[in-house]
Amino acid sequence: MARPKLRYVSAGQRFGRGVVIDPEVSLRHSRKGVLLASPLRGARLRCDCGSEYETALGSLFRCAVMSCGCLRREMSRARITEPRVQQLGREATTKHGMAGARREDYNRWRAMIRRCENPASAGYANYGGRGIAVCPRWRNVLLYLADLDRLLGPRPPGTSLDRIDNDGDYEPGNVRWAVRGVQSRNRRPRRAGVPRGAIYLPRHGVWVAKIQLGTCTTAEEAGALYQQAAQVLRETGLL
Repeated sequence: MARPKLRYVSAGQRFGRGVVIDPEVSLRHSRKGVLLASPLRGARLRCDCGSEYETALGSLFRCAVMSCGCLRREMSRARITEPRVQQLGREATTKHGMAGARREDYNRWRAMIRRCENPASAGYANYGGRGIAVCPRWRNVLLYLADLDRLLGPRPPGTSLDRIDNDGDYEPGNVRWAVRGVQSRNRRPRRAGVPRGAIYLPRHGVWVAKIQLGTCTTAEEAGALYQQAAQVLRETGLL
């Protein structure tokens, strides 16, 4: 069985509201009330509010810890002061505050945070790596959902959140609901010198060749189209 790959953080790296100030910290932890001998690998961070805190590296990479605790306190206060957030708070029945029909919205919010703030995320190079950020208010999932409901209304079927200015942040005034075709036209132009069909995967450090064969309505049709194309490539000696 392969050993799990070790992850590392560096000083100055941001995770949510926290910035790493000590990337190598050993944390004592317990299981079922018993203190374990082997420490957890962790890091010490300074929150945007000025407080310092320590947490396990795994919690950082899972986006499970995003502040010293001030974010959770702000969420609690927001449930009291903003009517829409009050309603979202009443709908919340799970630890992260989202359940039922809003679970998908929570997952989309978490994916947005990951690709902007987690260097281990597959999409980080195209978002956080380019300087794209999530505004401080939207690091609070309840405020994020309340703003979307107020500014954009319910998400129409077949759409997802799109940034109007592709080089701008995720923030009020720069987002809209858009179908995939609109989002594709809103992408950055292909970099000069990169051949068409060549895609770099920074997470793996390799280039891959991609051919768009067409669109299909079912997985079976897509699979059959792929097999036909693969057969042609094998017959011509290209595969």
